[in-house]
Amino acid sequence: MHADTFRRRSGEISASQFDGPPGLSGNLWPVHPHRLDDELLSFWIVRTAHANRIKLQTFTTLGFGRAATLWNRDVDRSASDALLRALSAQTGSSVENLRGGMLSAYEGTLYERHNANGNTNWILPLGIYHRMRRSFGVQFCPLCLFFDSTPYFRRSWRLSFSTMCDSHGTMLHDRCPACTSPVIYFRNDLGKRSDYHIGEHVSCWKCGFDLRRAAAYEPSGPDGKTVMALRSLVAFHDLGWWFQGGTDIPYGHLYFDGLHHLLTFLSSARGRCLLEFVERETGWRAAVGEQAGRIPFDLRPVGVRHELLVAALWLLDDWPSRFVGAAKSVGLAQSHILRNEHLPFWFESEIRLNLGAGFGTPTAEEAKQAAAFLIRSGGVVSGATVGWLIGSRDAESVKFYAKTKPGPMSDTKFRWMIDRLDAEIAVFRPRSRMRLVLQRDKTVLRLLRITGWTARKALGLTVGDAVQLVSTPKGVRNFPGEVAGLLLTYLRDTRRYMVGSDSGDALFIGWRRGGIGEKDWALRVARVKSSESRP
Repeated sequence: MHADTFRRRSGEISASQFDGPPGLSGNLWPVHPHRLDDELLSFWIVRTAHANRIKLQTFTTLGFGRAATLWNRDVDRSASDALLRALSAQTGSSVENLRGGMLSAYEGTLYERHNANGNTNWILPLGIYHRMRRSFGVQFCPLCLFFDSTPYFRRSWRLSFSTMCDSHGTMLHDRCPACTSPVIYFRNDLGKRSDYHIGEHVSCWKCGFDLRRAAAYEPSGPDGKTVMALRSLVAFHDLGWWFQGGTDIPYGHLYFDGLHHLLTFLSSARGRCLLEFVERETGWRAAVGEQAGRIPFDLRPVGVRHELLVAALWLLDDWPSRFVGAAKSVGLAQSHILRNEHLPFWFESEIRLNLGAGFGTPTAEEAKQAAAFLIRSGGVVSGATVGWLIGSRDAESVKFYAKTKPGPMSDTKFRWMIDRLDAEIAVFRPRSRMRLVLQRDKTVLRLLRITGWTARKALGLTVGDAVQLVSTPKGVRNFPGEVAGLLLTYLRDTRRYMVGSDSGDALFIGWRRGGIGEKDWALRVARVKSSESRP
């Protein structure tokens, strides 16, 4: 290998110092495959190394230097911007595309804040000890691996509620069925020389079992409706919104926060009675048994997680009637379920109103938080709505609302416009010009609603501004946390497919052109409003 090329790849020359155009100058690896749909960043790195016919450790050393510590940490959770830029410079993949393989992309969708260096709800931990994995944090569907033209591990398989395959409807595995070892695909070529064939990504690192040959089991559940509900949750978890009963939840993480709390409660000694209620009512039998206790939901085996999930979804069906009836039947009160935790309103309000003494005497801080919640979720902020949210009409406790009224658009009008845009979006094929433009309009509308910003401020944002907003620590933000998830989704799913040679650094752009202005936006809003009179 040429000495300059080696120095570049070993880290002696940074990515910003690469000279000459990519490709012929030697900046790129000879083979640089694109990341596949929903492919984990870590697996893509392994696949890229083996596509170049070299072992992973050699690839890591040449690319990032001998001091690189990629594999003694969870790179899918905590890859730095510097690492992503270096990978981008060596493979030609954009930083945005590589970031899409990270678990942090779920921030604002499944949870409010991603923890790069600790546990986060819904993310399966790996239990890292040096380069070993002591927990079962990587799952797989044997049928997906078998039928893939290029077998690969999905990002969604790192989610604890992904217990079944949304494509094949079969249960996922979270360990080798032959030796019960965790899946550690980056160890497949360690300590092997002539007896290792580069490309054996889907074999067990310990016993060599071909994971594609694992059995495909049918998932169990109280009824078929509940199993389909879980399959839908697995398939559409990244919508950014969800629903419960007759309530639309505009920010998906609020639904997932409530569901996670219920799953934790079901697996506790106190909550076990609810699980037994499901069994009595349906005739289905869960095998949680001795697994009940203080083990966190995200650390449980896939089979136990699945049974807790289908039981929880069965209880949440026909919300809140079935759940309230079950809780009363087994003698559970408000305090047993809520455990003095602050939970999403869709969940906590029904528990308080149906299983306890309602809401306690509200404080000014609670009224302030209620008003902030209404603003974030696009609701009308008034004394009545704040009072209803906190369970009190006391004028003194809700007076804060007067200082935080949003813009003149009513909640009904906002929801109507969003629904109208959704209906139009559904007509066009994915990534078509009109679908992308409508997705952009929906993003702008939601951003204005969440933040209360003027159109001029929102439309004047640059990509750099968006990155800065997304990376702002939670403790110093002066804007709602949902903004980060909204902008990340827009950059990932919309803007990158609209970019043209004249797009520049504007965040909200036209099709293959530069940013849109206030006049353009006013025309877009007028067009949507004018459709109200059309059938």
